[in-house]
Amino acid sequence: MSWVLALAGFSALILLHEFGHFAAAKAVGMRVERFSLFFPPHILKRKSGETEYALGTIPIGGYVKISGMSPAENLPDDVRDRAYHAQPV
Repeated sequence: MSWVLALAGFSALILLHEFGHFAAAKAVGMRVERFSLFFPPHILKRKSGETEYALGTIPIGGYVKISGMSPAENLPDDVRDRAYHAQPV
């Protein structure tokens, strides 16, 4: 039973941490492609607006995929101004 509580606590910490990235990106107008709790393979995916929300199977972390995190990323013209690398530091 203690491992279930530990997993639940760890999941809550990951969720809060990643939500901080998500909220900050959205607050300054960045495009968030994916918000994922846990790592792939994903067992659940749902798209709402421009963001895909996912639940993975490997409970060691999570991630927020923001458009333009990699300068080599090819982005459509309508997304470029909302990309990570286009934002002021």
